[in-house]
Amino acid sequence: MALGVAGCGSQAQAPAQHVATYIDHVNQIEAQLAVPLKAVTRTSAKIGGASAPVGPAQARRTTRAEEASLRASLSRIEALRARLAALPAPAAAVHLRGLVLRLVDQQAHLTRETAQLVAFLPAFADALRPLGPATSQLKRVLAINQAYGAAAVQAVYVEKASALRAFRATVNGILSRLSRIRPPVVSRPAYRAQVDSLQGMSGAAGRLAAAVSAGDTAGIAVSLVAFDRAAAAARSLAEQRSQVTADRRYNAQVAQVQKLAGAAAEERLRLARTLQ
Repeated sequence: MALGVAGCGSQAQAPAQHVATYIDHVNQIEAQLAVPLKAVTRTSAKIGGASAPVGPAQARRTTRAEEASLRASLSRIEALRARLAALPAPAAAVHLRGLVLRLVDQQAHLTRETAQLVAFLPAFADALRPLGPATSQLKRVLAINQAYGAAAVQAVYVEKASALRAFRATVNGILSRLSRIRPPVVSRPAYRAQVDSLQGMSGAAGRLAAAVSAGDTAGIAVSLVAFDRAAAAARSLAEQRSQVTADRRYNAQVAQVQKLAGAAAEERLRLARTLQ
């Protein structure tokens, strides 16, 4: 039986026809939402899954293309949301209207956060890339523990202090680049932990360089402990728990989309049954 009521146009039939027309318009708009939402789903799956390694240039091109696609999808979702909000809903369909608008709002929110995540992840990785080589170089120099003669020992101290200052300069450069990156909500715990760790390493490296230059054995020992503690901070259990909490919050938002979609579908079916 068709939802629309044709023919006599009686007063009894008019409310039902208004509901049927409203549902038909909502269905048309939701059908147009499928295309931008498909792009969001595809990108989210790519972020969550394993992908083949690519070179830096290709990765940047892919990131820019995906971010542009998500921004375009968000604009389309917001435009269609405005059309949904502008549709006059008959009294019987007010609940459906509220569910559909909440659903689209949640979809827009996730699209916005996914776009931020696509921009953030490669920028975060690029900013941190110098840390590995700098750490390896510092470990190599600090591992030097043999020298013969006072001059040779002093030369080793000078080399170690210089390596520590160079490491600190690299870390400060990383911190400067990270300060220009805006993490999405789901990435904030990992971002904050990394920044705190780098700040701690920078300070400890500076104090350690000063202690090495001065031959301050006690100061060296204290600064080494502080440096190791700062280096491990980003991997601490508390930080891992914070990231797990953020991940669960993001997944809860995804689940909320699914819940709202189900509720809207049920309400649509309920209204349809009242028209039969």
